Amino acid sequence: MLKKVRGKPVNNCFTLMAAAPDFNAPAYHNATQTTASLNAFHGQWLILFFYMSDFSFV
Repeated sequence: MLKKVRGKPVNNCFTLMAAAPDFNAPAYHNATQTTASLNAFHGQWLILFFYMSDFSFV
């Protein structure tokens, strides 16, 4: 059974070398709150890092 995040079913598995689904998420960059979008990095190499246990700065 898939978990639901914000009312949408999600699969916790990923596949190496597969394209990540597009998303928009709140982000903190250069001392301001902004929105991060995967589409903004289209055609570029990108490493996605998520740490959801707490909101401390890594």
